[in-house]
Amino acid sequence: MLRQILLAVVFLTLLVGSAFQFLGPYVYNYRLTETSIQFVVFRVLPIMRIRYVDIAEIREVTWKQIVIVQLRELSRLRFALGMGNRLIGRAVQIQKWRGVLRAIFITPDDVPVFLWQVRQHLLAGEKAKAGLEADPTQ
Repeated sequence: MLRQILLAVVFLTLLVGSAFQFLGPYVYNYRLTETSIQFVVFRVLPIMRIRYVDIAEIREVTWKQIVIVQLRELSRLRFALGMGNRLIGRAVQIQKWRGVLRAIFITPDDVPVFLWQVRQHLLAGEKAKAGLEADPTQ
């Protein structure tokens, strides 16, 4: 009897984890706009955004680094927000300049492309602040 219960729990855990891994990106995802990173539900309804001007740093992180950052933020009475839409995969940390939620973790579909695109928006914002034209050919 105990063996059957344990097998059922393991099977259910694997089933729910697999469903989240494959269906998570369809339930909520991320969209880049001209001014922010939007978090969207069902790829249409925006529920949250992070403006590019609020981003201090963006980088790829491992799951071990996520735990370390979460503990560090908690020790400073701040919180880290995990908005990953998969259990397994590469993750990105968005570090904000200020706020209660300064560290946000997400799992975009293509991490290198996502990082490059966000960094292009950050660079364009820096050029605009400096009064330069954001034309990459100059």
